[in-house]
Amino acid sequence: MSKFISLFRNMGSLSCVCPITTNQFNPKICSASILYKTTLKIEIVGCKDGGGPWDDGAHSTIRQLVIYHKQWICSFHVEYDKNGHSIWGSKHGGNEGSSSKVVLDYPNEYLISIYGYYGYIGEWGIAADVIRSITFQTNRKTYGPYGMEEGAKFSFPIMGAKIVGFHGRCGWFLDAIGLYIQPIPKTQLKNFSLGPYGGKGGHPWEYTFRSIRRFVIHHEQWIHSIQLEYEDKNGKLVWSKKHGDTNGSSKSEVVLQFPDEYFVSIHGYYSHIQVLENTATVIRSLTLETNTRTYGPFGVEDGTKFLFPIMETDIVGVYGRSSVWLDAIGLYLGTTQNMKVEPEPMAAPAPQIQMEHSKLRQYGGEGGDAWEDKFQTMRRFVVRHGLWIDSIQIQYEDDNGNLVWSNQHGGDGGSRSEVVLEFPDEYLVSIHGYYSDIRTWGHAITVIRSLTLETNKKTYGPFGVEDGSKFSFPIVGFKVVGIHGRSGWYLDAFGLYVLSIQM
Repeated sequence: MSKFISLFRNMGSLSCVCPITTNQFNPKICSASILYKTTLKIEIVGCKDGGGPWDDGAHSTIRQLVIYHKQWICSFHVEYDKNGHSIWGSKHGGNEGSSSKVVLDYPNEYLISIYGYYGYIGEWGIAADVIRSITFQTNRKTYGPYGMEEGAKFSFPIMGAKIVGFHGRCGWFLDAIGLYIQPIPKTQLKNFSLGPYGGKGGHPWEYTFRSIRRFVIHHEQWIHSIQLEYEDKNGKLVWSKKHGDTNGSSKSEVVLQFPDEYFVSIHGYYSHIQVLENTATVIRSLTLETNTRTYGPFGVEDGTKFLFPIMETDIVGVYGRSSVWLDAIGLYLGTTQNMKVEPEPMAAPAPQIQMEHSKLRQYGGEGGDAWEDKFQTMRRFVVRHGLWIDSIQIQYEDDNGNLVWSNQHGGDGGSRSEVVLEFPDEYLVSIHGYYSDIRTWGHAITVIRSLTLETNKKTYGPFGVEDGSKFSFPIVGFKVVGIHGRSGWYLDAFGLYVLSIQM
């Protein structure tokens, strides 16, 4: 698949709105043919009944943000850009706390994600759940955290889109926050960086390339060093320098099956360590994701988790800092190198859509038999579930426009639930859930425990039990056009085919 994603916590449902020329939005306007010009409204996280609602609407982009904060976020104030004109939204919340300002390098820098924490506070006898902390991520760097990182963590991992507006709830504090996001044209998804994550020690280094062939990691309680073999811009295979020392007790080497396998993301952990008289913030763990599998984790998963959510872009560079260990790591992204370039039409009465199928990895176990169903659009989704997902079956429109029922993938146990989509206005954009080991008939097997369906209009589920390892396919500018997996008596594994409907 084109790209990887991890976290989908509390992302909520998506609904389509259309930023015409005002801040008025019509959910019925959204369709695949105009998706690039539409805006997705992502539901709020935080306290959904605290304070009063506010909505800044969608704009062209964001110029700066002003945050008042102490042990929580007291208020939130944003300067937007609307077709080259500065527009300040209202101030949402009170005047307490310290003031921090995030000024973006407009128009070259834009906001691609926010994450943070929300939870309980007691103030002046008031007991409430509020936004405790916010961190902002742009296409160039990370700002924050502002406030206190305590409570339940939330994140809005966004692939191939930028944030163009906010909505939420507030009173004396910022009670909840949600987003408006807009897909980024593929021609702009290039030459920007994510990160770096980690510490500020060591010396900086960087590499840009066509592809990575090998990744060598020395690790123990943290990442001691990394080294990579890559294809440079001239097509030559080159070994990088070794960044860090080589004292780790374990050496791991990842060799990709070129040209069919390629890196799509890296994630891991960083934290503060003390060794003898030295103290530093270093990378503790790395996990490498390719389009076909996951390698790692290497090192110890302890500290602050980081990830690089990527969709429809390639990793075209790695950079960071190192000394006697790996202090920090970041990525450079570029447009998909293997993407076919279509000639621009001389004139067209309607936008042209780039139709690209991508296969997203499976999550779950290795049991059962493999299967897959591809379709134009899904109409119904039938799931049998109890403590796990027993089976799924879908009704879909095939390539000839005929309505077809798939085979039932799995057994007949559990309760039956059916999701009926409102064709043709509603379509599937993502599925997320959980998988874990269960013990049955004296055997331990890994199965899908829970599924939740996301459409362009609402959320269905969860079905089953949300227990084990969480997986998600957070997608912006894509439509689900196929499902693949493994099944026997239960649903053992689950993956998706998606179609790019960006212009």
